[in-house]
Amino acid sequence: MVPFPLFPGVPGITELIVILVMMAMVLVVPLALVVAAYLFGKRRGRAEATAAGEDAEPPDS
Repeated sequence: MVPFPLFPGVPGITELIVILVMMAMVLVVPLALVVAAYLFGKRRGRAEATAAGEDAEPPDS
């Protein structure tokens, strides 16, 4: 059985690269949003604790 090409006329390696790039965008973009939301929430929580006069956690470094 011959596989049906996604992009007829395009070499197989180019098609593979296009598929991998599309998969990376689908996986990396949501992961980046989750990490950004986590870091934003962590920074905001520390700022609110400082503004409230409570002892903020020491920096992680």
